Amino acid sequence: MSNIPRLVRPGMRVVEIGGNIGWITVHLAKCVGRNGEVLVLEASPMNVNYLRDNTFGLSNVVVVEAAASNHVGEAEFFVETLTGQNDSLVQDYGVLQRNEALAFRRAEVKRIIVKTMPVDDLICPHRGPIEFVKVDVEGAELVVLEGMRGILSRDRPAVAIEITRNRKAVFAILEEMGYLVVDASLSYVESVDGTETNLIGLHREVHVEYIAGIVGLAGSDGRYS
Repeated sequence: MSNIPRLVRPGMRVVEIGGNIGWITVHLAKCVGRNGEVLVLEASPMNVNYLRDNTFGLSNVVVVEAAASNHVGEAEFFVETLTGQNDSLVQDYGVLQRNEALAFRRAEVKRIIVKTMPVDDLICPHRGPIEFVKVDVEGAELVVLEGMRGILSRDRPAVAIEITRNRKAVFAILEEMGYLVVDASLSYVESVDGTETNLIGLHREVHVEYIAGIVGLAGSDGRYS
């Protein structure tokens, strides 16, 4: 969150995948200003109602009620009653189970059917490039990235992503598409073993000055000097 103002500037087109109730959406809308655009996807029916309420009157925000994925169609979606922050395409999502333990109570989980679509199918390239993407999808990170390879290849946006499952495969896609990955403290990340991680992907050809000036890397291999 603290790095968003550095990466998101007035006039940008950005995509938020997993908008929840809109807290970060509103922040992004302020960063891009009236000449920018925030396209936000949220699959949870309850969350999307709050999202629309919280972004009401923001002309630069477009809300899409769907789950980002790697195909057009439908999928099972698991809605929990603990906080609504761990609604997921993933059944028996591990982070929800840990949060249940911390809250000392079990959440009721309801299975619903939601629309799915690749983010690539939503974006009209003629309106300008996507320059920032935020991904917070509770375990569905891999299918989201698989469904936006076109954007990653064409527009090469900065990507803020929470990785909780399929860590090596997600990391491999980012590296394959030319990204250097740093953590929230802007330290170089070589692998993603361990617990869930909030990471930022910076494209080696687009974010050269950002990488050199803030991360302090030397050379093209992505290692510290």
